[in-house]
Amino acid sequence: MVDENNPSSIVSSIGAARRNAREEAQQHHGRCLGEPDALWLELNSRLRVDRSALDRGALIESVKKQAVMIFGAAQVTLLRDEAYNFLQLAPS
Repeated sequence: MVDENNPSSIVSSIGAARRNAREEAQQHHGRCLGEPDALWLELNSRLRVDRSALDRGALIESVKKQAVMIFGAAQVTLLRDEAYNFLQLAPS
């Protein structure tokens, strides 16, 4: 779940989303870039504590909430092009 080296982990997935958003910065506006960064920073601050004391349920709820915010911002701000169409393929 929090292994940075596992490409299927939450940490790795959020890092990849953040990198992808930065690479596509010219097509994104404010919140689309800000939300992945905010999520990444929050996740990193939570992981700085002893991982055995990590409240995984709260972490997952936080990630879910931020993911909905990112998706909403993308719906409002993305150009209706191939990237937008690809985003629509993701299961709800």
